[in-house]
Amino acid sequence: MKNLKRKSIAWKIFAVAVITVVGFIGISAIIPINSEMESDVEGQVKSMFKGDKTSPENTETIISLLPFINWSKYAEVNDEDFLNITEWLRNLKISSKDSMVNLLNSTNGLDGLYKDIYSSTLKSLFFNNKETFIKALISLKKEQIELIASYIQSDCDENEAIKVVEYLIDVLGSDSLSLDERLEVEHYLLGAFKVNLSGTLTNDELFYGPPNYGENPETDEEKYPYMLKLDKPIKAGHVEITKVQVVPSIKNIKVVNNFLNKHVKIEGSLFLSHTGHHYTPILIKVDEVLEAK
Repeated sequence: MKNLKRKSIAWKIFAVAVITVVGFIGISAIIPINSEMESDVEGQVKSMFKGDKTSPENTETIISLLPFINWSKYAEVNDEDFLNITEWLRNLKISSKDSMVNLLNSTNGLDGLYKDIYSSTLKSLFFNNKETFIKALISLKKEQIELIASYIQSDCDENEAIKVVEYLIDVLGSDSLSLDERLEVEHYLLGAFKVNLSGTLTNDELFYGPPNYGENPETDEEKYPYMLKLDKPIKAGHVEITKVQVVPSIKNIKVVNNFLNKHVKIEGSLFLSHTGHHYTPILIKVDEVLEAK
């Protein structure tokens, strides 16, 4: 009886082993197993990348591997390898959100010159694929959103920075994003992006405050907020914004006041009007104000 039980157990173990091996072989036939998948992603990408002659299949595979690549390791033998693939990436037309997510998560091993070059690549990807880029970006972890925004910011000149925020303002005014997505765009992108606006700083325009914000002028508080009358309007879709309310901090309000009625350049971040104390659709939070030439 004991021998029969032992044989039964042995057969069960044998059967499980056979099923496991057969299953593994079956899976391997469908998805080839590459033992170097995790240890040599850089080598795999190099072997598949053929510049503009890279096949669509290899392009898809390369993009799927990007989050696992270490760019310093990729470039350690020859910097040209890094330059060539980033130049190729910047010109891709990407309609897939998942593919863009992979590109935006590919920031391992970026420092110094590599960071500068990849920042330029990300900027090009944004301008070439704005809608997909934004949808992908706001799906990332907050730390990664801020990192990518900082990379793009670092490579933008003043005019490019304005173009970025103009697009963001336009998107925020459209129905293409959910409420949660709009909050993400405003806080982590528009609010994090620094711009320089030039114009004339004034505070001679009357607005009404509490309690009724203009409905009862006789009893409403009179307000004369700081305004920047822009040299060049901000274009948001078909709308041109010719002035923005200036919001100084406690630290720089005296400095701002010293520049009243002067032609100035203000560096800061833009945000949308959302309270009765905001008198223009777009406002700028002041980081620095300088007299413009």
